[in-house]
Amino acid sequence: GSPGGMFGKGMGAMLSKMMKDPSMKEVLRAQQKLALKKMYGPLIADLKLPAEQQQKLTDVLLDQQMQTLERSQEMFKEDGVDMSKMASIDTVKANEAAIQEVLGPEKFEEFQEYKKTMTERMQLGQIKEQLQETGHPLRDEQAKQMLVLMKEERERYPPVFDANANADGGKNFATMFEDGAMERQMEWQAELNRRVQERLVPVLSPEQLKAYADLQEQQLSMQKFGMKMAREMSGKGGGLPAG
Repeated sequence: GSPGGMFGKGMGAMLSKMMKDPSMKEVLRAQQKLALKKMYGPLIADLKLPAEQQQKLTDVLLDQQMQTLERSQEMFKEDGVDMSKMASIDTVKANEAAIQEVLGPEKFEEFQEYKKTMTERMQLGQIKEQLQETGHPLRDEQAKQMLVLMKEERERYPPVFDANANADGGKNFATMFEDGAMERQMEWQAELNRRVQERLVPVLSPEQLKAYADLQEQQLSMQKFGMKMAREMSGKGGGLPAG
């Protein structure tokens, strides 16, 4: 066995235990609900949905999130992590159909557009909070410009591994552990950060830009650490072979 195997099995068992315990499942559901509110709150406000429809959309998203958690138990195997157990294209299509049913075609299109910039919006949310604390708050106009710039640069310089672009997450995720793919992804992220920072010079004040650059640097360090952990978990850490 490998450290990855031990971790994989342990993680699967822990998730499965949590899912079987009704009170733990409630806690997980409440946590997911908060996370979804943070992710989709601004969109739900933009879509100007009636209360009942808002509730329906939240419920559908929450159910889908819980299903993902249930499925993720199966990812953790004796010999590490089986990424093929992530959402299949069929699941993604079924999930989209359920959301479209609640929203109707027009609003669903807005929903899909919003999802494409989810990463940028989350980053923007973080930088807003950070700048609020440093006493150099971000004005709405600046936030709008930042979102456009971040989206443009990401489209001009697409990532090595793009969770948004590929519905078949499992297959794509597995290739992340192939030779040098993670390193290339990190290099891409550092270069994208540099490009965005360059374009933000006329948009942000020097203090704001410095805070933004610092946050990007922190996130990159976290990602590097996360990737290292993921590689060890998947048993591709170059240590003991999995199995």
